[in-house]
Amino acid sequence: MSKGFHKGLKLMFLFLIYDVQVDWAYGKETCSNLFFAGESPTLEGEFGHGTVLCNTAYAVMDSPVTKGPIWSAEYIVEENLEVAARTKREGYFYPDARLPAGYRGELADWKHSGWDRGHLSPSGDFAGLAAQQESYALSNVVPQAPGLNRGAWEGIDADFSHLRQFRVIL
Repeated sequence: MSKGFHKGLKLMFLFLIYDVQVDWAYGKETCSNLFFAGESPTLEGEFGHGTVLCNTAYAVMDSPVTKGPIWSAEYIVEENLEVAARTKREGYFYPDARLPAGYRGELADWKHSGWDRGHLSPSGDFAGLAAQQESYALSNVVPQAPGLNRGAWEGIDADFSHLRQFRVIL
C-alpha cells in the first residue's frame, strides 16, 4: 500500500479520535451565498459530520451514516420563483457521483422500500430545468410516507409559499 494511503488513514483516524467535523464543498468553490448570514448550519454529535454539497440553487449536507441529507439550504429569490412556476417540473432521481459509493444513497435503496422520495429542497423552487434536475440527486432526498408526500405535504408547501410573499427569512 502507498504512503499516501497510510497517511490518509492516519488523518482519518485523528478526525475520529478528536471528533473533528469535516465539511467539504463540492461543485461550486463556495456556497456561502445560500446560507443565512453566509454561515452553514452546524450540528453536534453523530449527525454533525458529513459532506456539504454545493449546487446551483441549494446546498445540502449529506451524512455517511444515513447515506442521505441531514439539512438543506436555499436562498429563495422572488424572480426565480416566478420562473420556476413557469418551468415544467420534470426530472429523474440519480445517485450523487460527488459522494463515494458506499457513502451515498443508491436507486436500489429505494426499490420496494414502500417510501416515496421526498425532496429536502423542492424542485419546484428552482428556475430552469438544469437547477431542477440537480434537486433530483439522492443527496437531496429523504424517505417520506406516501400519504404525507402526496397529501398533507402539499398543504405545508402551500403555507410556506404563502409566507414567501411577506419576505420572511426562515
